[in-house]
Order: sequence, then structure tokens, then C-alpha cells
Amino acid sequence: MPDRYDDLSDDAIVAHDRQRAMPDNTLQELIIELRSRIGEGPCLDAGAGTGAIAIPLATAGTPVIGLDLSRAMLRELRARLREDERVPLVRGDVTCLPFADDTFAAVHCAHTLHLVMDWRKALAELIRVTAIEGILMFGLGGGLSTISMLQDIQWRFQQELGEIVRDAPAPGPASEEEFTEAMTLLVVTPLPAIELRYEQTTSVEIDLHRLEHNVFGRSINLGQDLFRHAADRTRAWAVDRFGSLDEPLARNRTLTYHVFRKESR
Repeated sequence: MPDRYDDLSDDAIVAHDRQRAMPDNTLQELIIELRSRIGEGPCLDAGAGTGAIAIPLATAGTPVIGLDLSRAMLRELRARLREDERVPLVRGDVTCLPFADDTFAAVHCAHTLHLVMDWRKALAELIRVTAIEGILMFGLGGGLSTISMLQDIQWRFQQELGEIVRDAPAPGPASEEEFTEAMTLLVVTPLPAIELRYEQTTSVEIDLHRLEHNVFGRSINLGQDLFRHAADRTRAWAVDRFGSLDEPLARNRTLTYHVFRKESR
């Protein structure tokens, strides 16, 4: 398994968590929605990261197993568990899951497929370990920011990275349409989606920090030095253009989960 997942810096983990942060009331609403579909469990959190979903699910009483490829992420998840919280952790690859067929009543998989080159194989594996009539919930993440200043930052950062990044193979589905089309070929039935809207506070500096530590981005194979150099050059450009990079910016976000039920063959 790739070592790059195991050597994540503290800054990279902070950047990862910032990108996925949501207000407490939105998180609680999401947990209620997820639990209403999981039922009695158990649930596999595939790509559990630092436990943003696995921990509150477990706290609410749902039996959950957290799986991730990164030892660093799993160490951080374990450190965040209280003594009374039980989340068994497994280091594993979503394209080759170490579980028997029909093991889980539900699967939660968010912000993960865009990292997986053979993502169709991952879908087949996640369906394989889900019980008949079990539920699969996929959060594919959002696109570029709708704040024009942050769009400018992201555009400039891509320019600084140059052609090598634009030509690099990108893992994951190219669009929600491609994901949905792939699911229609599998033995699942689509159910009503989960959709939550919330406001997130960010800044140009926070977004640059995320881009600089793009360990979990689409161009994951290119090395940290390249990202750091591009971020430094983008930061200097942004200071000349915008001045302070720490001014709070509020953006509206929509969190969407595609939900499916596994059918018998």
C-alpha cells in the first residue's frame, strides 16, 4: 500500500479536516439522517479519515467499523475516541476489502472515491460486503467554491502547478453523472438522496493551506514540494491582489449523499 498515506503531516490532517468541517447542528442532523437508514447496523465507514462521521455515529449508539488506508488517519481517529467510545479500526483498501460477503447492514463512504483510481472496483467491493437489502450512502464531495475570490485562488494555484498536473491521470468519477451511470450497472436500487445545506466560514489563507497540503487531492502522486512551491507563489500573488488573506468569508455549501439499497441477484 502506498506509503504517502502513512506519512501525513499534522498540517495535512488539519487541512483535511477543515475542508470537511460543518456546523455542529448540521452534523447532528446528518447523523440522524444516516442512522435512520443504517438501522441497527453494523455500519462500515469506508474512508473513515479522522472519524468525523464514525465517532458521532458510535456516540449515538450505532455499531460502526472504521476503515482507512492511512495509518496516520487511523492513529488520529483512535486518539480522538473517548474511553467509552468503541470504534474498531481496520487499515484496508476499498478495492480489496478484508470482510466477508453481506457483512454490513449499511456502508457509509464519503470524500473517498475521488482518491481511488479503480473506483468502479471499489463500488463492487462495497456492495459485496453489504447485506441484501442493506443501504449504501455515498458522499462525493463538492466542486469549486462559488466565492469569486477563492475561484481566482484555485485558478492561480493550478497555473502555478503547471502542465504536469493538468495532464496527470485523475482518480475517481469525473462527475456525479459518471458515478450514477456506474451504479445503474450494479445490483442496487436508488433511494431518495440526503441533502443538507449549511454555511461554512473560510478565508483565502485557509483555502491556500488546503491547496498546499493537497495530500488528499486529485493530483496526489506529485509530491509535497511541488504543492508548497505553487502555494507560496500563489500566496504572494494573492497578497498583491487582495491584501489581507485572513478576512473571514462565508460560503453556502450543499452536502449530498447518494443512497442505494442492495438487491438480491
